[in-house]
Amino acid sequence: MNTGYVHENSKDSFCQLFYKIQGSESIVSGVFQIRLADSKVEYEDYIWMRITLTKVFDENSVPIRVLGVSEDITEEMSFKEKATKDSLTNLLNRAAFRQYTMQYLAEHMDDESGAMFLIDIDNFKHVNDQHGHVSGDELLLNIANILTSHFRSEDLICRLGGDEFTVFMKHVHDIEEVRKKAKLLSEALIFNSDKLFSTCSIGIVMKKVNSTYEDLYWYADRAMYQAKQQGKNQWYLIP
Repeated sequence: MNTGYVHENSKDSFCQLFYKIQGSESIVSGVFQIRLADSKVEYEDYIWMRITLTKVFDENSVPIRVLGVSEDITEEMSFKEKATKDSLTNLLNRAAFRQYTMQYLAEHMDDESGAMFLIDIDNFKHVNDQHGHVSGDELLLNIANILTSHFRSEDLICRLGGDEFTVFMKHVHDIEEVRKKAKLLSEALIFNSDKLFSTCSIGIVMKKVNSTYEDLYWYADRAMYQAKQQGKNQWYLIP
């Protein structure tokens, strides 16, 4: 299936729509980010489309074709998107992260493709107390930018609130790739300047077959606790 005009974040669910209509369902619908066919630059000019596919049957109840209807809902989605974002960092908020991660897990119950990272700023209260909340907010924004630059556009990046962030890395099977990512991330999250010094502790867990959101979050939290117990400014992975 050619998905060249579909945003990376929508490709899985886009393909699922067509698989479903080929099966027993008579009508299916989904919402996707689609790049306009005449767009000259890749990954620009995406719009939100609601696509509905309906089977058409002959007099013997045999499906003979599929009717597709698309609707541009970009304006509607722009309002919804604002409700999914953290107001300071513009990352996903907790509710949206949970929803999107659960959607991915439901679509990949039978495989082990994914990893959850839980990132906590070490001694963040000290940063706020010693340097003020403006410096604290600047640190949060810097961390958000680092996370965005170190992960792919398809990965889910979230500020849970306060000094905690989380990332769900999609379609990753190789534990060595995750270890490499954790090492690079841990090094990038060391802030050492005349103004302040700050580090982060990171807990990571690999997705298993039939993992739930609650499973992954619980183990990532335990892993992050281990990183704290071992002296902070490091990462700990549960395979």
